[in-house]
Formats: sequence, C-alpha cells, structure tokens
Amino acid sequence: MLDDLDAVLLEFANASRTVGESVGFIFDFDGTLAPIVESPSKARMHPLFVPLLRRIISSYDLAIVSGRPIDFLLEQFKFLASQTSNFRVRLFGHYGFESSDLEGLSIERRVIPAGELEKLEEFRNRWKRMSFPEVAFEDKGVSFGLHYRGAPQIRQPLGAWISQELAQLQGLIIRPGKMVFEVAPASMPSKEVVVNELLSFTPRVVFSGDDYGDLGVFRLLRLDNYSKRCLSILVANASETPDELAETCDLKTQSPAELALVIDRLLGLLDQS
Repeated sequence: MLDDLDAVLLEFANASRTVGESVGFIFDFDGTLAPIVESPSKARMHPLFVPLLRRIISSYDLAIVSGRPIDFLLEQFKFLASQTSNFRVRLFGHYGFESSDLEGLSIERRVIPAGELEKLEEFRNRWKRMSFPEVAFEDKGVSFGLHYRGAPQIRQPLGAWISQELAQLQGLIIRPGKMVFEVAPASMPSKEVVVNELLSFTPRVVFSGDDYGDLGVFRLLRLDNYSKRCLSILVANASETPDELAETCDLKTQSPAELALVIDRLLGLLDQS
C-alpha cells in the first residue's frame, strides 16, 4: 500500500466536505470485491465487504459495474435488498448493457442490433468445431468468456484464432481480461460509458477496478474535469495486472481484502467530515 495513503484519502474527504458535493462508490466485481478464482462460477465477494457495503448505502450512492450478467449480480448482492437506503444503488451487468435495482424489479437493457447477435451465435457454432479442451467456455447470454487460467500457455494461439474468426465476423469485438478473452457484440457498452453517465448524478466518485475492462474508467477519471473530484483505486495482482492500469490510478492495493481496509479508512474520514 502506498506510504501516502492517508494523505490521499484525507485530501479527498476534506475536498468533499469543503465543496459539499455528494459522494458515490463504484466497484467492479471480479478481482476487486471478489478474489480471482479458477472457476468463474465459484467467485464470491470477500466477506469484509458485507458490512462495508451496508455502511456505504446508508450514506452514499453505490454502483456495481461488472462484466457479469445481471442475474449473477442480483444473487451476489441480494443481502443489501432488505436494507432501506435513501441513496442511489444500482447494479450494472455486461459492462452496462443491463442494469437493475437491488430487488430486480426494474431491469433495463440497452439495444444490441440483431445482426450482431446473429454473428455471436455464428461464433458459438465455430467454437464448437474447434479443439481447445483446456479452455472453459462461459456463456453469458450476450457475450462469451473463453477462460484459459488452467492453461496460460495457450493464450497466444487462442487469441490468434479468435482474432482470425472476428475478422470474418464483422460486428463482434474481443475484450482481453485476466486469463480470459471475452467475445461480445461491438455495440456492447463499456464501463467508462456507464461511469460517465453516473457522474452526472454523483459528482464525486470513488472507483475501484482491477483489469483491462476498467482501464477506460481509470483514464476517464484522469481527465481534468474529473481528476480533482474523483479517486481511483487499483486492485493489482502483480503477475496479471496490465502496466497501463498502475500508471492511471491514484492508489494501488494488492487484494480485495486490502481494498476493503482502504475503503473502511476512507469511510471513517468521510464520516468525520
């Protein structure tokens, strides 16, 4: 953790008090709130965040912006649904393609062109004819995750094959992640689009992420009109975190557990202010 951690947190808390603007927290899920695990289906939020998130929604806005489907997020955060909050609390799945309140009563989905969905189905058919037995194929509904954590040596041939196929299937994109390639429609939103929209409601934001999918947000918060009002915290895994992420964050932590301690410290400072 950085030596000047308290100074950075205190500066953000004092500025929030001086300006009198509302504060919101935005978190990624995998690798940020939850440790990275071998199988995506086994990912669970670190227990330290259970009381922290309860504490956050009692006083601040909260958004979870993840590549996971909304049904998965609703299951993970259902423990918050019973808590009354007067603040904005929203879950965003598939990078913002779909969003919901905590109860799942108001699920909204953006429009993806039918042609792109047809190309996605064609990619599935082509995948079935390939032989990458080491790869775990995750069907997310409107995107596919190809996980190679069990065989990192096939990253290059797998990535080359996907790129070759997508060159023929116009309308799809590849999103690299930690030991995963995600294939998605080109019109699928990105996290920075969602965060930019959220900033119109909550002018001062604390954002935490850990992967390529969060890079656009870190860069967004570096822009002059946001850098003085926002705090970005990277959860870094030394062996897997892209260098670009470390270069664009305000603070760096080494694990979800360490991030929880930082958020707890920040909440204490905000409560004092």
